[in-house]
Amino acid sequence: MLTAIVNHACNGNAIALRRGFAAWSPVVSIDSGSNLTTEERPWFDDCLPNVYYSGLVNRAFEHAATLADNDILLLLCSDVEVADPVQLLRRLTEAFRDPAVQLWGPCSSGSPHPHMWPKGSGGTRQVSFIEGFCFAARKSLLARVCPVDLEVNRLGWGIDVLLGYHAARQGGKSLVDDATEVRHPITTGYGVQEARAQRNTWFGSISPRARRFRQLATLPGVRAGWGCQLLYRWAARGDHD
Repeated sequence: MLTAIVNHACNGNAIALRRGFAAWSPVVSIDSGSNLTTEERPWFDDCLPNVYYSGLVNRAFEHAATLADNDILLLLCSDVEVADPVQLLRRLTEAFRDPAVQLWGPCSSGSPHPHMWPKGSGGTRQVSFIEGFCFAARKSLLARVCPVDLEVNRLGWGIDVLLGYHAARQGGKSLVDDATEVRHPITTGYGVQEARAQRNTWFGSISPRARRFRQLATLPGVRAGWGCQLLYRWAARGDHD
């Protein structure tokens, strides 16, 4: 397993996350174009120009090269606050003992997606995809998406949905965990219209089945529950792409 902390301009919390996780998991910290002080610089393994979210995901995947296909990469954006790293790691480790689990994420009221909000179930729920600010995925699943073409989609909208699609294509599961909650601000540092346009162009180069999955995955009644299970069964049918 590898924990990747990806940062842009949340330097203090990125360092706090590294401190919190380093005792329990191998950790790599990747910065994207932040103004780091001389004291902050040693906490980061990579200091890249601003490569945006997709570039950070690509670099995290490169660091996971030595992992086995079924091993786990946990990706944390540096604006996420984790109260108990040990509990988060314990919960995701338990979830991935099921070989069908391909994606896992904590719940958060800071997500724009209602299926990621805390529901009080006390356990995991199957959902159509996992929000991209904090997720764990098997390396083999990430390999179906990475590297993302930065010329097309540098802002990274749609990566989370495409991971959910490929989890479904493999007959797998995507789980959100109500027993693990993280804090995340509902903000963006970029234009939503531009991010949406990049996502749509990117998905235009992918299979029609993946595009249809994206359209369905965010519909009420399909994000979770029976609707989600039917969506995953539909995505798993047919030839793999």
